[in-house]
Amino acid sequence: MASYSPGKWQTPIPVHAGVLLIIGLGVGLYGWIFDLNFARHPIPSLAPVHPWSMVLLAGLGLCLVFLGKCRATGSRWRWRTAQTLGAALGFISVYFLGENALCRGATWVDSLLFPENIAAIVHDSTGRPSPEACATFLVFAVSVLLFRPNEERAGAFTVASILGLFFPILALSGFLIYSAGFNGMDTAFLGMSLPVAALCIVLGSGFVALSPRGGLGYVFDPNRFAGAIVRRLLPMAAGGPVLLGSIVYYVIVRGNWNGRLAVALLVLLTIVLIVLVLLIGDLVQRQQEAERRAAEAREQLLEKLRASHARIESLQRSVLVICAWTKTVWNGERWIPVEEFLSEHLDIPVSHGISEEAFRRQLQTIGAGKASLNQA
Repeated sequence: MASYSPGKWQTPIPVHAGVLLIIGLGVGLYGWIFDLNFARHPIPSLAPVHPWSMVLLAGLGLCLVFLGKCRATGSRWRWRTAQTLGAALGFISVYFLGENALCRGATWVDSLLFPENIAAIVHDSTGRPSPEACATFLVFAVSVLLFRPNEERAGAFTVASILGLFFPILALSGFLIYSAGFNGMDTAFLGMSLPVAALCIVLGSGFVALSPRGGLGYVFDPNRFAGAIVRRLLPMAAGGPVLLGSIVYYVIVRGNWNGRLAVALLVLLTIVLIVLVLLIGDLVQRQQEAERRAAEAREQLLEKLRASHARIESLQRSVLVICAWTKTVWNGERWIPVEEFLSEHLDIPVSHGISEEAFRRQLQTIGAGKASLNQA
């Protein structure tokens, strides 16, 4: 079974990735504060670095630092802090996904940060993160919520951390296609800024480093119920691209959403379904393990009960020899005290005390002894 105990070389990777992420975002924030277009929009032909993207990435980087410190020190408050921050970042990501789906123009939330500079953005005047970026932030926020300082939910956490790299890798591949001169191709994932995609790769690497020892193989462990579910579902993945393409075509042609938003939401839904399957598998696996441990404990108790019953029956069939003078019992080899006989042969705990009658008798004896001494 996998466990959260990596080698010493692997422990600081999440912390270093989180710190590197925060430093990189500091450069973009510097560009927005001092109105430096090369820092906030390094490639004019591609999407810029939006302020809210920097806020969400910085928050996720801080979560990564807290989780890395929790891994190294076992601190519970760092884990709780990362969980709270991850829940808040996930809520913000869902909000911006809803804005991308329902709002065409900018809202007051979009221009809450640096409102005087939002109009300077070339491609998008709303200032909100792209659908691909929002979906990526949401997946990593879910990964923060799935993290546990032990082996619980390790399979779902590992898969969510790896699938969070889906959109950044596609964005980087789209940038490579665009830079190679294929300008006529539809690079749908160029909506994610190139610096944001690169920083998301760093973020995903930190989350993958937090995965339990064994990595993705933990999910496909033949002894785990979750691994059995994944192996049975893999043959069904052949029809996934056809079904996904049909749904995307229907949403784009018949609906009012653009292609980028439809693809982002559908891929996000696929990731959520995969994580839910793994969570259900982990839940059933833990229930089966608890039932097995309960059955083993029950068998051990029954075995002890049978052994005690057999000893009692053997004692009932035998003659117990007690010395009337020393109050000891013959166990077949030697004379032993009654207390030892009860504790060893009958598993009866014995403690010593004194009855009220004996106590009074001892007091009378002591009083008589003192009286005789006084008379003498």
